[in-house]
Amino acid sequence: MSQTFPTVNQPERVAHDLIDFIFHSLLPQYGMKIREAQIELAHRMLDVLGGRQISLHEAGVGIGKTFSYLIATIAFHLCLPDDWWVRNHYPFSHSYQKRTPMPIVISTSSIALQQAIQTDYLPFLSDLLMEHHIIQKPLRSVVRKGKSHYVCERRLSEHLVSKNTLKQNNTQRQALLGLRQGSIDLDQVPNLSPYDRKHVCVDAGCNNQCPERFSCRYFRQMLDNRSPEILFQICNHNYLLADLIHRKVGKEPLLPHYKALIIDEGHKLHEAAQQMFGLSLQSKDFEALLEATRRLKSLRGDDYQLLKRVEDDSLALFQSLKRWLEGSGSVTESDEISTSFTLTDEMRSLLHKLQNNARKLFDLYTRLDHRRLKSQTQQILDRIQLFLHPRQSVIHQLIHQPRTESISLAATPIDIRTQLVQHLWDSPIPKVLTSGTLAIRGDFSRTRSVLGLDLIQDKR
Repeated sequence: MSQTFPTVNQPERVAHDLIDFIFHSLLPQYGMKIREAQIELAHRMLDVLGGRQISLHEAGVGIGKTFSYLIATIAFHLCLPDDWWVRNHYPFSHSYQKRTPMPIVISTSSIALQQAIQTDYLPFLSDLLMEHHIIQKPLRSVVRKGKSHYVCERRLSEHLVSKNTLKQNNTQRQALLGLRQGSIDLDQVPNLSPYDRKHVCVDAGCNNQCPERFSCRYFRQMLDNRSPEILFQICNHNYLLADLIHRKVGKEPLLPHYKALIIDEGHKLHEAAQQMFGLSLQSKDFEALLEATRRLKSLRGDDYQLLKRVEDDSLALFQSLKRWLEGSGSVTESDEISTSFTLTDEMRSLLHKLQNNARKLFDLYTRLDHRRLKSQTQQILDRIQLFLHPRQSVIHQLIHQPRTESISLAATPIDIRTQLVQHLWDSPIPKVLTSGTLAIRGDFSRTRSVLGLDLIQDKR
């Protein structure tokens, strides 16, 4: 069954008609019930997207908010013309011109929802819309993740050379060896050991100066992910905020320039902002630095001894943090947790040792005239200084991520609200926030206050 829509000079009306047609005529053919609250939510979201606004939507279990915002964004994309204010918000470049297609970003908190959107919801809607001749090409989407979720070709080769895989159990060995030709997405390799994952993932030092970049599967995938043919860029809140931070400081954005933003599971945004707008110290910061240093050809015997001391001090510090976290009783097997804490005397002593040896590393890189490693070391020294001499404007937290078995020492600004306004809210990009727990008895005041939305109410 197909329907021809009337040609009118009111694209907003056409977009709303398309929403009604999908919900009332198409979805029931596939066994889906008509839910007026779901349809009304989609219409309200479309008004926000077309009006260059910011909105909060409380959508409890059973409403079907995922279909609401997906169908609203599809109607927005198909029927409404480009917004001049949005397009001109971004700087033009060789890869971004006046007619370059702009995607829609969907940010969620859970991996499960990201996967469901990409593998279930969007393929279903794409097939449905193609079958009824509403679109001519499938809707394309991609899930975006941080570097540590992917295989580094160079690190994988080095790890396979240095490790005796015959001593490993067969399941984990096959998972590791399969990375040479299989998926580079480490989340798709369930039997990979945490130890192997840590030693083969793309590290923080990865950049476009890598000599392997032209044959690197990770670099190729990053280029593919930015294709203008992809309509939906799906990510978590941390990745979204990382992209905004990159843009704010003039670094290369992680996401293509986008025309609309959907933030699902919006009640988790503040927690992500606490992590992203703060500074953190992780064991992988030292591992990446030491790994890059050991590849240098001009090291002397005492230099290797210094590297060993830094490695031992780092290991001792993060073992101390892990013991404290386990003793607090807040560790879970599946959920990421953030816990406020104060440095113990042992942690403070270990940080002082790391600080002294990191300064010697800085002197080493000065002698070798290695600017990148000097810069990385200075960043680590700045963070250690912040933890040893905290400011009143920050709080200290320990962040535990069960998936990667990692612990981060974080310093978080007390006032996240201003950071969110400067990085996220203060732009013409239309934004829809939705969740089942944004309001208290229908009142969004607390959420607006926590997220800093009350600071922009006079503007938008």
